[in-house]
Amino acid sequence: MVVTTEYVDISLPVSPMRTFVDAPKAEGQYPGIWCYSDIFQLTPPLLRFCVQLAGYGFVAAAAEIYRRIELPRTVIPFDEFPAMSRTARPGGHFREFYRLSNSPGSTRI
Repeated sequence: MVVTTEYVDISLPVSPMRTFVDAPKAEGQYPGIWCYSDIFQLTPPLLRFCVQLAGYGFVAAAAEIYRRIELPRTVIPFDEFPAMSRTARPGGHFREFYRLSNSPGSTRI
């Protein structure tokens, strides 16, 4: 399905909320889905997801949720470092808990 893409500013107190809107191009009424962006704002994966939903016949919208503290069009980059940390590896959370529970000054329950 062919879709249209646009950014719309929704007027709100303090500052407008910039919103990415995707919809089927064909005239008609379509159900809508509000996609809540995570901490990273309007990242390319979220925008592609909205386009995909529009291709299935939905109006999909996602807003910049940090409009009061970030400039428009701010995308917070993904941080690759935590994915490489010891707690992110399989079993890492258990190892970290074990290390902390056996450290000096820890209390056992």
